[in-house]
Amino acid sequence: MTALTKIPLLKPHQESVEAFVETYREFTGATRVAGHSIALTTSMTRILVGNRIRRAWRDSSWSSDVQEFLARGLRSTGNRYLVRASERVRTWTWAPKSLGAPGSWLPSKLLGHFYRTQRFQQIARLPGMATVQNWVNSHGWNAISRSRIMNVGPSSVINLIGGNNELATRFGGLTHANVAAKAPSASLLRVTGNAYSFARDAQGLGRGAAAARGLATAGKVAGAFRGFGVVSGVASTAISANTVYHNGWPWDKGNFSTKEKGASYVADIAETGFNASLTAATVAPNPITIGVTIGFGAVYAGAKVVQHWDGIKEGGVKAANAVGDAAKEAVTDPVGTAKEVGHALNPKNWF
Repeated sequence: MTALTKIPLLKPHQESVEAFVETYREFTGATRVAGHSIALTTSMTRILVGNRIRRAWRDSSWSSDVQEFLARGLRSTGNRYLVRASERVRTWTWAPKSLGAPGSWLPSKLLGHFYRTQRFQQIARLPGMATVQNWVNSHGWNAISRSRIMNVGPSSVINLIGGNNELATRFGGLTHANVAAKAPSASLLRVTGNAYSFARDAQGLGRGAAAARGLATAGKVAGAFRGFGVVSGVASTAISANTVYHNGWPWDKGNFSTKEKGASYVADIAETGFNASLTAATVAPNPITIGVTIGFGAVYAGAKVVQHWDGIKEGGVKAANAVGDAAKEAVTDPVGTAKEVGHALNPKNWF
């Protein structure tokens, strides 16, 4: 029984309410896991593959010759702006990038709300907008973060929300890409340990005071967004683990009496593993924690497909039939037919 069914007016509809709550929980869980998994897979692939390319370029014997050739071409134009740019081209280095804590990078949080608006979706279809979006995410944000408004006082807005880069570099050491850590990429465990050691050795603090100093430093490095991600990750892990606990052992309560029940049981375990590994990736982002998160997400998605395969198959048949019927009606009513096909092809309307 859910909390909603305890409301007097809803008691007669307990079965319907519980079915609705379960459907909503599965929908939100599936979309959350799928969204995180896709974003993490894309980010990790782009960064790790990009680092290999950057390393190959840096170590090649001809990369400096190419840069020198381009710089000479810019200087030969005589244009003062291009001449100035030629020096940057000649001395430019392709620095490796590090994985950041999932969902903690400030621009992605702020811009994510704008990117999901209908107005931006219309603008994003214009040619070249993907390049502009990437520039805004990186260089544009760097310009904003250096502005006077965003860096007022000893505890700036950027440090409070997105994390303190100075402390991250000081206590975070090197990332998996062998570069100095920044706030989004620093391991909070390493920051805590190094800050604790510094407080003990250099400042002579006791163990309790040094531990408090280490945790406080990690909190400053994490910032508000990442700190909230850790807290919500722990809560999500506890909730999903409680579900697995009440499900019992695989051989109990008929957990594997049918294919659908078995798939649901596996999905609950995978969701718990996903939440736990996502929390670990938020605390210490690296290819291992993020890779494990992606793996659990794939298992969860596969289990959900098995659990709802009959509905998915039936929905696919409905969509195929709708397309076939629409082909006959398109000649007489093209606008109305397009709307009907769009409604039938939307997976939300399959169940």
